[in-house]
Amino acid sequence: GWAARKGLQYGTAPLRRKGVEAGALSRAERVQAWAASRQSGAGRFAAGLMARGTTRLAAVGGEDLVKQATADAAKMNTSDLKSAVLSATMPRRIAYLQELGKRGDLGGVPAALSHSAEMERNFASFGQAANYTKNVETPSGFSSNMYEAQRRGASSEELRRLAEEFARKLTKADVAKMQLNDIFSGKEKFGLSKEALDSLGGALAYGVASAMPALASSMLPRMKAEPLSSFGDQYNRALNGLERDATTDEARRRIQEQRNQFRNSLAYNVVGFTPTPEVGGGATTTGTT
Repeated sequence: GWAARKGLQYGTAPLRRKGVEAGALSRAERVQAWAASRQSGAGRFAAGLMARGTTRLAAVGGEDLVKQATADAAKMNTSDLKSAVLSATMPRRIAYLQELGKRGDLGGVPAALSHSAEMERNFASFGQAANYTKNVETPSGFSSNMYEAQRRGASSEELRRLAEEFARKLTKADVAKMQLNDIFSGKEKFGLSKEALDSLGGALAYGVASAMPALASSMLPRMKAEPLSSFGDQYNRALNGLERDATTDEARRRIQEQRNQFRNSLAYNVVGFTPTPEVGGGATTTGTT
């Protein structure tokens, strides 16, 4: 009931809560730091047990709170989720963001909330680190690190490097959940200006072209006409940049093959077919439904 949920929340909150001042540590973090400072072998062993227990208690309590909130979130309509996420308690905010990510509807949530480094830490403190990647970063098409880099005006080289890291972890199943029509919309989404979103979309296209080119053809059927055109332009610009930076004839040859495959994928997508690579690098066609 309500009393039990609040008791669990208040009982574990001191282990997760940080002080008001910047850089303050939660109680669990202070116990871990104290454990690391123990000098004797026996002292380190005992302190390590205490630190692990404190951290585990904080995570377990947080996971239970989010689990309770997740059940409620699944019953809410999308409009109510978007309104409630802005003022919800942290366990509910985490649950609401995940539910919106599962529904492919994070475009209406400010990235300053969903993709901040602080929110990523909050997910981790409630035992939801893996779900942050799965249900927030992946569906939106950009990571917290990418957002923070773009926000602080990082160089295009740093943004592309972070996009490569993000893309290397993606699978075809991830692409199927990605809000590609939002990130390549050319409009304000995720609370970001068109310019900021173009920057993140360009970085994503580069990351895929550089690190996971096999995913490009899987992305195309997910997009409407205007986002598809935008992605095609961004992807071809990424290939041009990779070709300029190539240092060997073999690398340039692979990029040219990649360009040809992408061109074929675009053409097949227009008529409703998706090219499927054969052994040896050729392509067959399979109808889309």
